[in-house]
Amino acid sequence: MSEDHGRDFRKMANLRKAPALGRPGTPDRAASAACFRVSDGAHLITGTVLPRNGGHSGGKT
Repeated sequence: MSEDHGRDFRKMANLRKAPALGRPGTPDRAASAACFRVSDGAHLITGTVLPRNGGHSGGKT
């Protein structure tokens, strides 16, 4: 394994330990996002990606 891959694995392990929003994702939370996307409440949302990444793309450092 190269040194770069080792850093990637460590980075992923650190992300799992400290979710940006302070709580881990669960299957129920992922399912609720999917259910919203197919509901009538999301009828105006088109052509977008709904990220489910625990807030890591929100810019919090």
